[in-house]
Amino acid sequence: MHTPHEQSTSTETSGRNCLPGSFRKPKINDRFNNSVYFVCTHHPAGALPLAVWITSQWTMTKKKQCPERLQNVLPPHAFGGRGPKAGPQIFMTDDDSGQRGALSDIWKDALLLLCTFHFLQAVWRWLFNSNNNINKEDRQHLMGHFQKLVFSTSEKEFLSAAEGALTDKITVKYPNYQEYVKRSLKRQQE
Repeated sequence: MHTPHEQSTSTETSGRNCLPGSFRKPKINDRFNNSVYFVCTHHPAGALPLAVWITSQWTMTKKKQCPERLQNVLPPHAFGGRGPKAGPQIFMTDDDSGQRGALSDIWKDALLLLCTFHFLQAVWRWLFNSNNNINKEDRQHLMGHFQKLVFSTSEKEFLSAAEGALTDKITVKYPNYQEYVKRSLKRQQE
């Protein structure tokens, strides 16, 4: 039997790319109210789990303790031979600042990237949040601006999409959306 951390052609990607994610079990039938948290890497067969944490609290302390404890139990050849102290080269995460902070504290050299799916999901939720007062008929149009930004293939295309996201006739109706776009543009390297 081989573990995902053993060095082989098919699993050396674990040294480069890790995808932490959480799964919140429904409260129905869960008398302990636990969260399950996975760290996976990509593999030709699909997502390959590298670690699983089960916790009843997902506080900042726990977010940092889980990777610290993981470092202590992983074998020296973990993460495609890089070792548990070096960790992976890249983490792709959702937009959880606590999670991102904990990972960067533990594995300082790892590049943290924001998952496109989770980023766009967060935008969609923002557009649907009634506190933001976005008209139903404008949501899809405004979402299209973020999709153009995310899927730009050149700097020129990105800059054009950014200008459109800030200045078109529907966008200008929503100063809060314009601010949201500006905050998001500051994170373009993620």
